[in-house]
Amino acid sequence: MSLLFAVWTLLCCILPLEATKEDLRASLDEDNWFDASLHKEELDSLMRDYQGVRNLCCLDVFGFSGSMAKHWTKKGFPAIQYDIALNPRSDDLLGKRGYLHLTRLGLRLVQGAMVILGPPCAMNIYLSTSVHKRHIFGPEGDTSNKRVRMSNLLASNMACFLELLSRHRSFWFIVEQPSSSYLFKMEFMLALSALLFCKKIHTWLAFFGHDLPKPTHLVGTLPDMGTLCKKMTKADRAKFRARLERRQAKRKIPRKYYIKEKKDGEQKKMSVHGCKDLAFSAHYPSGFAHAIFKLWITAFQNL
Repeated sequence: MSLLFAVWTLLCCILPLEATKEDLRASLDEDNWFDASLHKEELDSLMRDYQGVRNLCCLDVFGFSGSMAKHWTKKGFPAIQYDIALNPRSDDLLGKRGYLHLTRLGLRLVQGAMVILGPPCAMNIYLSTSVHKRHIFGPEGDTSNKRVRMSNLLASNMACFLELLSRHRSFWFIVEQPSSSYLFKMEFMLALSALLFCKKIHTWLAFFGHDLPKPTHLVGTLPDMGTLCKKMTKADRAKFRARLERRQAKRKIPRKYYIKEKKDGEQKKMSVHGCKDLAFSAHYPSGFAHAIFKLWITAFQNL
């Protein structure tokens, strides 16, 4: 059972630590990190004085693949991506420059725009528990670990951005995380959810076209987002396994998301490791982007 649980947990994660070391990164030394929660009055004043254009309908934050931004653009609605992998300096939310850049993008949102955020999960998920040491009574984890501090500040700055932006713009948002993530148990996320009357739902990205089952939590304010909720049955699992087999057969090089191997000297115990192709699981399937877009466009047109 422990092996099955480990494999299933691996499939639940968007981008496990073993899969890539680039899931969580910064362009600055820790001495130069920026804690937005300590500068709320200053940031609020800057946002209040903004007089620039408002021309964005979608902001795709932490979206390296750009699935959401591309879908909005394809439908004729201006959208933009924000991700450190695309622009290491201007899109680093751990730095003041990166935070202010995201703030300026947020201020460009039209009334009723959509913000989708999928913050790095490597230091929040079950698979890396031995590293981050998060638990139900201590979701902030082992703060003596630099990567845990990095993850916490990144998420805190994200929450601060959403809180401050809500004072100056009318918009909807969704924050996405694997179901095993501790992010939504952290104090600043609980406070944000209460402040903005967020909903929380559980779904599976396989229903929207993902290769893997991908149990996922969504927290946000998008009207009718509860319709994205899905329940996985035994028949569904079999159907999605068969679909993956068909897809793999058509690929020139089948994707290898994880491997299982015996632990040294132990015949019965196995370890599970993510492979480089697991990075593909970080990409939102087009069906997921379309499902969110359909809910958004309905709400947007009813403003």
